Amino acid sequence: MAKKLNLQELANLSRLLLSEDESSLELGLTLLLNAPKGTASVLNLELILVAYLHPNPNWQSKVYAWLLEAHGEQKMKVWNEGFKIFSQLRFYNEYTLAVRKLVIQHENIRGEFADLIANNRHYSLHYRDIGKLLHYQYKEHLDLVEIYYRIALAANPNDESTLFYLAHLLQVQRTAPVDEVISYYNQVLAINPKESNASLNLGLLYKKLGNYQKAYTCYKEALKIRPTSKVYLRNIASICILIGGDYIEEARQIIKDLTQTHPNDALVWNTWADYLWNSARKYREAEAAYQRGLVIEPDNAYLLGNLGELYIDELGEIDKGLELYEKSIRQEPLVYRLVVMITALVEHKKDWTRAKKYYQQLLASNINHKVERDYALRDDQWDSFLIAEQVLKEHLKII
Repeated sequence: MAKKLNLQELANLSRLLLSEDESSLELGLTLLLNAPKGTASVLNLELILVAYLHPNPNWQSKVYAWLLEAHGEQKMKVWNEGFKIFSQLRFYNEYTLAVRKLVIQHENIRGEFADLIANNRHYSLHYRDIGKLLHYQYKEHLDLVEIYYRIALAANPNDESTLFYLAHLLQVQRTAPVDEVISYYNQVLAINPKESNASLNLGLLYKKLGNYQKAYTCYKEALKIRPTSKVYLRNIASICILIGGDYIEEARQIIKDLTQTHPNDALVWNTWADYLWNSARKYREAEAAYQRGLVIEPDNAYLLGNLGELYIDELGEIDKGLELYEKSIRQEPLVYRLVVMITALVEHKKDWTRAKKYYQQLLASNINHKVERDYALRDDQWDSFLIAEQVLKEHLKII
């Protein structure tokens, strides 16, 4: 009887089976064929990964046939269902029960393969790909998406796309310290200085942190890479308005040019209206610019909300402003909008019922049902909300 392999020999054979090198895999399979009886069962997980995730279909089919002969169709069915997500997820156009089933079936088996996948760069990158689909196409299971990105990143710390996708997810979900997100974007730019989206997202992040000068620098870097991008130009104009001073003229010129070159872009008119309101203090001209944008996109949440706020804050047309604000919140219930809506309903209308509805929606949208200040709220807006919140609680006994 052949002597059983010791732990070190099994570990060496496992590394061969998990190797990205074709010749190493071939050697591993040859050794396994000639190994003592029972060795294959010890290394069963390695073989399953080859059968389902190896990039070479010839190796996949060869090892799959080997497993089928060893385990039978019934046992193979469990693995087939568990690994189906990697081959089938991309074929769905929207999130359905079938997509959910693929995710659940894989989660049922993922744990037993986790350590092995962490030792293979190629296998782990499959998690980047399914994570991207769940993140951007289906917008579901975002907690798992983060896990999948981190699996890919652990084995591929310099993979540009994984770094970017994870940074973007964490930036939007706010599930990690901001320094971690900044670090990932900086790593992307170190790998590929021409990745303008990383510079853009860094700018957005610094804007939220109130560091407008750094945001401006990031936007400028992005614009160097894509000098005609209207999105990048709009962002520079917006940050110039926030910085103020000598930057206002740069904002005015950029936006004025955009209204000439992109007259059918609703967000260009939104940015122009922001300038007219906040910098030029031309409220009726700002109203006209917002309205022109709404002709192009009648349901644009930003235009609806900004025009509504203009009516409430500057033009004294409270009812008209609240109507537009409600439409904006239906399109996109941003924390900023909910705060302003509650304040307006309490201060101007004393409409406790509607204010309570939006307050409950605001609580539900925040972590731990605690209202956190949105970066875009001015000090006076936040102070007014805190007063309105207290008044609302006193009237409705909201705890």
